[in-house]
Amino acid sequence: MDEGKVESSKQEDADDFSTAGLENSCPPLVVLSSRIKSHTLLASCVNPGVEVVKYPYESTTLQRLFQMMETTMKGRKALCIAFIAHGQAGCLKLCSQKVRTSAQNVVLPPF
Repeated sequence: MDEGKVESSKQEDADDFSTAGLENSCPPLVVLSSRIKSHTLLASCVNPGVEVVKYPYESTTLQRLFQMMETTMKGRKALCIAFIAHGQAGCLKLCSQKVRTSAQNVVLPPF
């Protein structure tokens, strides 16, 4: 395949995930930990219309993180939520607070 066509195809795929028209209804949400290298640069690269929660890993509790997400969403539901944080296989470290969670025992607010 021609390299120009591959690049064009990648751009078309990105355009398919347009957030136009979603800003007021159900925007995507990105939750970004300060433990991620270049987190400020990464946050600046998010598409328009995508809501971003940047938080300090060391001083944020899980409860405070949920509050920050609710405040950012202003009563709107999220189309999807992406957590960008560190961890390892089977473990996502959202905050420094020692909380063991699993998909079965986490109850998220209705975003």
